[in-house]
Amino acid sequence: MWLFHPASGGPSNQDKRLIETECRKRGWKLTLRPTKACKSREGRPLGLIKNQDATNLYRRIHRSRIGIWQIGDAHVPTKPKPRIIAADYIRLRTFVEHKAFHERISSVDASDQWHSSLLSFCNWLNQVCCEGEGDPRCLPFHVFTTKHNISALASREGRSTFTKKHGPQSSRVDDNKLHWGRPQGAHHGQERLHVAGLDLIPGFHWDVSNQGSKRLITTTKDVWEIKPKGYVNIYPDQHIREGKLSKRRRA
Repeated sequence: MWLFHPASGGPSNQDKRLIETECRKRGWKLTLRPTKACKSREGRPLGLIKNQDATNLYRRIHRSRIGIWQIGDAHVPTKPKPRIIAADYIRLRTFVEHKAFHERISSVDASDQWHSSLLSFCNWLNQVCCEGEGDPRCLPFHVFTTKHNISALASREGRSTFTKKHGPQSSRVDDNKLHWGRPQGAHHGQERLHVAGLDLIPGFHWDVSNQGSKRLITTTKDVWEIKPKGYVNIYPDQHIREGKLSKRRRA
């Protein structure tokens, strides 16, 4: 379990002890991470999550079933060195959607909300919310560029609409004109990643190729450049492996 909370104004000591006790009773590891409250240049309230916390969280949700709670605002940077503008952040809920359980609770009555959300989390643990490597919910949507409403991917109709827009899982094209194809050869690596109750085949990734002019890809920790006719390997946990005519750039 992960809990994000304001650096000043987190859970009370009583609520914290309650959550710690419940996690210990179930054998769950509890990870507490602070957010920094500020306003973007546009005047929008943000709860900033550190890049390293975002990177570690995204890696972790592809290796275990994770419940994520937040108190107050929580926003994830989508690039290694974000500016304090809304465009460089996404909501924590969006960042982990379809990959992990998420709940927002209030610091005022955290204990009551914690109990009800805990039941929802336990129910989620008994479900498998991914249909296989071809399911678009495997994609890292802060890397795969789309205007599609990714919340709609919870339904078959939403996944069908996504396929009509971006193409079949064997050769999808994102809004950045990058081609996300299933690899033709061997999968690189033997680690078996996980998406919402389903273990993927070992080494599963996409060959992401560029057929046009130079393109950039950003994650929470890296910026990559793909030249024309170049490609990289991208894994569901946002890890990028260098390919032909590609390189990691300074952030």
